Amino acid sequence: MKHTCCKIDCPNVGRWQVNIKLWASPYHKLTGWPITMTLGKMFVCDDHKASLTAQDFLSDAGKAQIAAEIEQRGKAAPDFNTAELACTRAP
Repeated sequence: MKHTCCKIDCPNVGRWQVNIKLWASPYHKLTGWPITMTLGKMFVCDDHKASLTAQDFLSDAGKAQIAAEIEQRGKAAPDFNTAELACTRAP
């Protein structure tokens, strides 16, 4: 299945699915395990993959939704300052 890049006005094929990694607030990135979440149907092309940052996807509404999903899993609250993106090949 072909996906389109999620960047506005980009007609390229989205070859990469966007995932976000978050660490819980009391843990350090070097010693704790991150929570990895797939960001729905967010796909990017090869050109835009390198320029993405986690902050591109962390609006106030996005943070609230992610925090609620993590809480439902019974995990500690995330520290959004530790967020990183990890792109995987699109299905």
